Amino acid sequence: VLDGRTAASAASHYDVRCNDQGIVWIESNCYTGEWSRFQATLSRGVAGDAKQVDSGDGDWDVPSITVAKSRAFWQVMPSTSGNATSEPSALKSAAFGSSDVRVDWQSNGRMSTSPYSTGDAICISPRSQASSSYSQLTLIDAESGAMRESLTLPASMRPLEAAYVNGRFSFTFDSIYTYGEGLASLARSSRKQRTGGQWFCFDRNRYAPD
Repeated sequence: VLDGRTAASAASHYDVRCNDQGIVWIESNCYTGEWSRFQATLSRGVAGDAKQVDSGDGDWDVPSITVAKSRAFWQVMPSTSGNATSEPSALKSAAFGSSDVRVDWQSNGRMSTSPYSTGDAICISPRSQASSSYSQLTLIDAESGAMRESLTLPASMRPLEAAYVNGRFSFTFDSIYTYGEGLASLARSSRKQRTGGQWFCFDRNRYAPD
């Protein structure tokens, strides 16, 4: 059971994730848009002392969160309206039980999907560093924060969900594209092999990530 840590009485638990090493959660005030990000170690199901490692106001979206190995991850993006619209989006992390924050990735523009944990890595979809017109599926090593692999999608293609499964990126769209170079008549989901393999399309509506 998580006790609310935010002083404002209108704040409530917004989201929570955990693994066998730690737990991370968001407390948010739906009236003001303010949010706070907490985490704690877990030992045999018992949480340690909570650490607040980030916070924001209505100029920023409430972060999406996940966990991998011994770290908690959260994705911070500026709101589409407000005083921070020109600020970069970022994937941040901190070791469970620590208040030291590491910025693992920054994107000049909003990321397309929430972070997805593979257990020892995190899949995100920032804008390409070469051009903000492209989404770049990116796999981040959980322990080091280094990029393991990346795949740049064609211009204007914005995935709804992205994951990394069995050595391949997997991603989902909400509409049908007619784009060449192996993506003609692409439907709602597709996978790409690690090194120049074939596209695989599974044309069914998805309701959750892989």
